[in-house]
Amino acid sequence: MAAAADYLDAVDRVERYESKVAYLDGQLSKLSRSAQPSVVKMDPVEWRSLQVLADELTYPLNQQFLTVERSLSDEVAILSLQPEPKAGRLKILGEAKSLEDALGFAARLKGPAGFHSVDMTHHEYRMVGAVRVLGFSILAQ
Repeated sequence: MAAAADYLDAVDRVERYESKVAYLDGQLSKLSRSAQPSVVKMDPVEWRSLQVLADELTYPLNQQFLTVERSLSDEVAILSLQPEPKAGRLKILGEAKSLEDALGFAARLKGPAGFHSVDMTHHEYRMVGAVRVLGFSILAQ
């Protein structure tokens, strides 16, 4: 359920970013019409903001979330999906019933329609109530 909420939150953020891009594009068009034909000056902070926005909008979130969703099994739960657009990767935090289940999930993430690099960066067994689970962290590119 957390993965679905994260996905819906990411879709909402993308829609807000697209709205910002449309607004800024309109502003840029106005500047282009009123400015000298060959020069449009932009504040460096605003330029950097546009670059960050462009990076986030071009980051393939939908494809990556679909890959994660298709790789899930009943033995694995996703706690958090954290896109890192600058690095071009996705950090996945989750829980599994066993190390084998977590490694199977990681293996399913990799492939022609998935990520080209999948690294389990951390894992540890812990008690959740009366149940022993394996918490894990994966970086996927």
